[in-house]
Amino acid sequence: MSACWPLQMPATAKAVLISLADQANDEGVCWPSVGTMSKRTCLSERAVRYAIRWLEVNGYVHAEMKSGRSTRYTITPAPRAPLHDVPPAPRAPAPAPDAPAPAPRAPRTVKNRQQNRQKAAGRLELPEWLSPEVWHDWDAYRRARKGWTQKAQELSLQTLSELREQGNDPRKVVDRSIERGWTGLFPSADTRKGSANDALLRDI
Repeated sequence: MSACWPLQMPATAKAVLISLADQANDEGVCWPSVGTMSKRTCLSERAVRYAIRWLEVNGYVHAEMKSGRSTRYTITPAPRAPLHDVPPAPRAPAPAPDAPAPAPRAPRTVKNRQQNRQKAAGRLELPEWLSPEVWHDWDAYRRARKGWTQKAQELSLQTLSELREQGNDPRKVVDRSIERGWTGLFPSADTRKGSANDALLRDI
């Protein structure tokens, strides 16, 4: 666990990784079920599966099916963990007695800190109509796939907005794409069926 805590990653993946580390033996191996991890992390089983896949793709965890009934997880955070035994930096020399006092730092407001953190993380500002949970599910799923660039995130957000204006529920759109393993977002089946019925009525 001491090797896992300093790692930087999405919150869902971090929660699952810490849960695995807490149950692992001295070799970093454990066999918890998805249901157990779901209860321990207060995440849905679907979110747990996405997190495990993300951890595998990024080299933090190796999952191996045993006897077709359970999965063996081996935690491998060491290559990515920051070094601990780093010598302290040398002290800066004391200023000369007649040196001018340093200029005061500009105040940093809460808004500035939030903007800096958001910029550093490369996150998008979500519109009011989009649930953060829906976007988090899509973001975690896409991060496990290739090509999830900042531009791809912006395009996904634009597509969700257009589909919503056409009467699609963003949650259903995201769930359908994840369920079918798609990397794109498309109208939900209910909306497409409704459009076909409307066209049929117009013909009649």
